[in-house]
Amino acid sequence: TQSTWGDGLFGVYKYEVFRECLSHTMVEHAATAHSRPSLRSLRVVDVRTLVWVLGVFSAIGVYQYGKHRNIKVDLGMDVRSMMDTPSRWLGDITEFPAWFNDEETNPRKTVYACDSAEIAGMVFDSMREFRRSCDVYNADILWLRDRWLEKKVASNYSQFYPHTAINFFKQQNSFTDKGELKQHMQDYEAKMKKTTAKTDTRLKLEEFYRPTYRLFNATECAQFFAQLSSKEGLDNMWILKPTDSSQGEGVEIVSDIKKLRMDYLGPDNRTCARTTHSEEYDEYIVQSYITRPLLLEGRKSEFRLYWLLANVDPLMVYVFNEGTVRLNSQPYKLDDWDNALVHITNTYRQKTAAGYDPSIELKWSFSKLQNYLAKTYKVSATYLEDVVMPRAKEILVYALNSTQHEIAKTQHKASFGLFGADFIIDSELRPWLTELQLGPGLSFDSPIKRSLIPEMLAESLRVISELQDRRRANVSIHEISSASRFIPIINTAAPSPYYFHLPPMANRQSVPIPKQQV
Repeated sequence: TQSTWGDGLFGVYKYEVFRECLSHTMVEHAATAHSRPSLRSLRVVDVRTLVWVLGVFSAIGVYQYGKHRNIKVDLGMDVRSMMDTPSRWLGDITEFPAWFNDEETNPRKTVYACDSAEIAGMVFDSMREFRRSCDVYNADILWLRDRWLEKKVASNYSQFYPHTAINFFKQQNSFTDKGELKQHMQDYEAKMKKTTAKTDTRLKLEEFYRPTYRLFNATECAQFFAQLSSKEGLDNMWILKPTDSSQGEGVEIVSDIKKLRMDYLGPDNRTCARTTHSEEYDEYIVQSYITRPLLLEGRKSEFRLYWLLANVDPLMVYVFNEGTVRLNSQPYKLDDWDNALVHITNTYRQKTAAGYDPSIELKWSFSKLQNYLAKTYKVSATYLEDVVMPRAKEILVYALNSTQHEIAKTQHKASFGLFGADFIIDSELRPWLTELQLGPGLSFDSPIKRSLIPEMLAESLRVISELQDRRRANVSIHEISSASRFIPIINTAAPSPYYFHLPPMANRQSVPIPKQQV
């Protein structure tokens, strides 16, 4: 069945999915590949009608089963409207498109998306120029999500063609691991200070990244406690984060400085006697906490940019022109230390925490955030687009510049990846980088993401496919026509390498803090 992007359980599937299944069944009964029967003899209306009937009865069956078992079933679609207006779901297709003919003359690229990439797989199934395959060794593009399979692929790239696009590479850990990213950015900053004049106006690390220490490093652990005041208070707040966790797991607000000292320091109260905070995670960083974040309707928030590392060497990076805003479910109260619903801005943590109210809105679009800023802060109607987002892009370029030497070590040059970049906006509307996400949350857990994720995934696959075609044809890759909503921020394939940056000290004005923020 067919619907608008992201709507419904069957929303991203089109009738060609059924055609593929039927085609494979018929092929099994064919003596050879050349004797495969043609499907052109099937009438379009027959295929469409059959798929529609199957979809409707499947939906009704799931609903009735849930009703009989007293289980609440959310099909994510309006079955009545589907029954009343089947054309809405099936589209107004009156003839077979060109790709529907024999694939020997109209081949489609195969995409492996079969491990745990359910959402991505459904989106790819809906794209006419691609065909999903579960043959990991013969697919044109690999969209991996299973960690074990990723490691298996990365252990022997020789199993694949040089042009096979794979969305995983070992060196991505250089920026997705919080400890490694911190160290790379710190080293990069030290290098820039040596090579640039003291009066330079470049973006500096301390302007977008809070003081951070790797507690698993004995030297930095000792440095942290040496500078740490023994006085507890709002000016001495820190946040503990496992270096390789996601979904807010293991994150803690440090409210008891004495206990933290007892946990880490030895008898001399100076030497770090241990290098981990818990048995669950091996490595932690500790970071200065942003005590005055931007509050949206009184709640703490952060936003995520989605970015595509399309090519590793030369480095090509794109940022999608729409992201998501995440809000906590309870009003911000700084001294409510142990309440994850107040401090940990992660949707999964919010939804799984005790006391969560499912009626609370946890996701905003960028446009809603912009309207809120204009109304509450009295800034321009394009402030988010003109000031905050360009600064966030510049920060991302800085972070990737600091790890570019590691990314270039990737053995398989056709590697790529779709990632997230998380920022907290403070009360003066300045974005602060918190982390770069390996898994950017490609789920349909909100209407905002159901409208954003499918189009972003589809365009990312087209960009990677075009890069693949250009490499195989041995033509220039610096101009990619498939990138429409993906905006380039790094392109070292261009004749003059391009890095997004703002004019010196541009758009750095502070905004008065509204009363509700004080």
